Amino acid sequence: MAAPDLSSFFDARQNQLNLVMSAGDSIDAKALAILASNIAVLIFIGQAGLHKSAWVTMMVIMLVVSLVLTVIAIWPRRYAGASASMFEHPEYLQYGKTKLLKHLIADTEAAIRKNNAINRFRWIVCAVSLALSATASLLLAFLL
Repeated sequence: MAAPDLSSFFDARQNQLNLVMSAGDSIDAKALAILASNIAVLIFIGQAGLHKSAWVTMMVIMLVVSLVLTVIAIWPRRYAGASASMFEHPEYLQYGKTKLLKHLIADTEAAIRKNNAINRFRWIVCAVSLALSATASLLLAFLL
């Protein structure tokens, strides 16, 4: 029996890795939007001349914490690629097609797992930041 052609499976896993990488870009876009809205609300609070109360202080603290969280979410991460360095793995150049594909599939799966973990952390940080920002904005609406 002939060895199965793993090229299609490898291509499918590479596509999945690309989707995971795109999710990271999506997180960046959402975090940047939250960052911009937080800055806008902080500028509004500064220019509105609201009297200094515990509510205003709490609102500003929530927005500042949200700003810090969005910076953490946006901060560049070391995403993994599926390729192997020929300097670290020169043996890959000696492999036959099937063995090479098996190793590259394994590298791709490891990269997908690592990048999913990075994205999961970034989503959590972004969601907490959004919740703080929304709460502070609702509080501002009630104070006006």
